[in-house]
Amino acid sequence: MTIRLLFLIFTFLLFSAGPLGNFAFADYERGLAAFERGDYATALKEFLESAHDGEAKAQYYLGLMYDDGLGIPEDDTEAVRWYRLAKEQLLVAADQGDAEAQYYLGNMYDYGLGIPEDDTEAVRWYRLAKEQLLVAADQEDVEAQFRLGQMYFLGQGVPQDYTEAVKWWHLAADQGFAWAQYNLGAMYQYGYGVPVDYVLAYMWFDLADRNKIGGFSLAVKARKALRKKMTRAQRKKAKKLSQEWLEEHR
Repeated sequence: MTIRLLFLIFTFLLFSAGPLGNFAFADYERGLAAFERGDYATALKEFLESAHDGEAKAQYYLGLMYDDGLGIPEDDTEAVRWYRLAKEQLLVAADQGDAEAQYYLGNMYDYGLGIPEDDTEAVRWYRLAKEQLLVAADQEDVEAQFRLGQMYFLGQGVPQDYTEAVKWWHLAADQGFAWAQYNLGAMYQYGYGVPVDYVLAYMWFDLADRNKIGGFSLAVKARKALRKKMTRAQRKKAKKLSQEWLEEHR
């Protein structure tokens, strides 16, 4: 599996902005947590409940699950149905200036999710999202910083630029955002936008696991795989750096 595909798979797992106390959203968050850990049966149950209550992101994920056969048989008809339901709501939110909805729409047009691929529309929505994300990122919004890194990594509405992706992910990671720390680990492991550095890769994977509530199984697996490529001295140095970072950022 290529690193680009890895980032594509997890490009939608970050944002969970929604009304507090909203039962549909609570179901969505439980579904998202289950999806992350590969428990697709639970994810399907929670997403269905949330989607029937009108949560667009849950409808989107149901489209993904039917599209790729994640825990259920592939079903193009069902995938398209859920994608289109999500799109209707996302358009309303996007027209009202919701950057997250604009980004999701960019992805739908970019990858032809339930609608024909349309590069022009994808770029239009990505760029609208970027304008707002830049404002939020400059105000130290970690999720906006992370999303900008994602856009530069994948070349979504902007020229692909791994160095710029690293810059935005570093800003988010320095605030303790576990997903940014995980991605930085991958960048240092494979040398995207930075020189290959197993010590720093291990450090960021370790921090991602320690900073994410409930742990971070992806980071644990990445750290374990990387460990086999490192010397004992390198592992010792990485653990020391990780601990120093935690003490400095308490």
